[in-house]
Amino acid sequence: PRVSFCMGNLNMTRYYASDARYNDTGVVMTAISREGWDHTVPKEIEFTYDNAKKVVEDILAGNIDAKPYKTEDPPIQKKRVKRVVSTTFHDIVLDEEKHTLIEFYSPYCGHCKALIPIYNELASRAREDPNVVIAKMDATSNSVPRPFESRGFPTIYFVPKGNSVRPIKFEGSRTIEGLTEFMQSNTKEELVFVEPEEKYLKKKEEGEEEQDTGTCSGAPVDAGAGDGQCSAGKQEL
Repeated sequence: PRVSFCMGNLNMTRYYASDARYNDTGVVMTAISREGWDHTVPKEIEFTYDNAKKVVEDILAGNIDAKPYKTEDPPIQKKRVKRVVSTTFHDIVLDEEKHTLIEFYSPYCGHCKALIPIYNELASRAREDPNVVIAKMDATSNSVPRPFESRGFPTIYFVPKGNSVRPIKFEGSRTIEGLTEFMQSNTKEELVFVEPEEKYLKKKEEGEEEQDTGTCSGAPVDAGAGDGQCSAGKQEL
């Protein structure tokens, strides 16, 4: 792991991460594990040379165990789209034997709600390929490990089999064609996508799609290809 020291004034610190990890001087010391999790040194420890030196020594000695700052309980998997929480992220998303598409979403985001039927259909189309995983994680209730970032919702990454250290951010059109082409173009292995199950075809015929009517904090930002994206605002992810 490596160590980073972040310093900022109190007003800035409270704006970007107003929680109990930051002391009244606006200083935070953070250790980052190989799994991408941050370990924040308790705010009661003063930022001095001796204390910083001790933190580095503890990290190198393996005495500091970094873990997610926040996480939900692991869910029971009932649908084709796998629900991920911080504590299951490594096993599901970073599985070296799988091609994984992961969506970071907010339950309050209208753009995320509009993506639900498309994402569900994508998972249905990928059901015949045991090496493809379609997953999603609520980034407002779970910490997001580095190098992943979720500064807006939805944010989607593809993690090709055997290349979990270099996730690829999706910036295209959030359609079935856009998502499948994105996944296939980033792996040499032929991915298997089949016709969706009947219930998804029925929804298409009846025009039963989620409308983009959700509310998110922060102004919408351009996500490319005409698709909207909601800002994460002040959320600490």
